[in-house]
Amino acid sequence: MENEKARLMARSSVNERTGCIEWMGCVNNGGYGGIKYKGRLYGTHRMAYELECGEIPAGYDVDHLCRNRRCINPKHL
Repeated sequence: MENEKARLMARSSVNERTGCIEWMGCVNNGGYGGIKYKGRLYGTHRMAYELECGEIPAGYDVDHLCRNRRCINPKHL
């Protein structure tokens, strides 16, 4: 999983003003980043959350408390 964390961080930038870790790669029409992992497309914010906090329980959504859809900072999710 460290490889995935490195992949996320390599294409992200820290916004010193807001504390957001902003995904600088491609985003979908809704403004959310995406990354391939094991042949599947994952939301970058979901992957960042799972890497830091563990699996997202069924029926739960990962919401951006900072309202920045590019943010992958687990503390903001």
